[in-house]
Amino acid sequence: MKNIIFDNIKKILNFNNLKTYLDFNIYFLILITGLFFLSNFIIREVNNYKTVWCFEKICEEIIQFENNNNKYKPKIAVCGLAYKPHIDDLRESSALYIAKKIKEFHPVDLTYFIEPNIDNHMDFEISRFDEIKDIVDISFILVAHDEFKEIEINKSKRLVNFL
Repeated sequence: MKNIIFDNIKKILNFNNLKTYLDFNIYFLILITGLFFLSNFIIREVNNYKTVWCFEKICEEIIQFENNNNKYKPKIAVCGLAYKPHIDDLRESSALYIAKKIKEFHPVDLTYFIEPNIDNHMDFEISRFDEIKDIVDISFILVAHDEFKEIEINKSKRLVNFL
């Protein structure tokens, strides 16, 4: 199949000798490889932008809450730290990056980190959502764990779902 494709390209481009044909193949492979790396770069940039966008939205929610409540700082829950749902792998997790930025932005004693697939973490004190749901003012859902799909909160509380 591959030879048929290259033979047709050879006929279309009228290759007269093997050197021209091989030169074309090398440039074609370089082009395809470059496009592959470029597409991966673009995908990575889109993912990075989404992470920054989520963090900005979280900051906006917190500031809006403070403005509406006489500068009272809200207690918040950051729900989900994993790379993807239903796993305990946090490596290269966008949610983990967001959680670290929140930790820099918002007081740690008013921030609860929830990850149902791990019991502890070196950077965060891990809480259980059912234990803190009544005391937090805003809950941010970052990862689509089953535990977060049917969260019910008091009507006076705010739930921001990034899924």
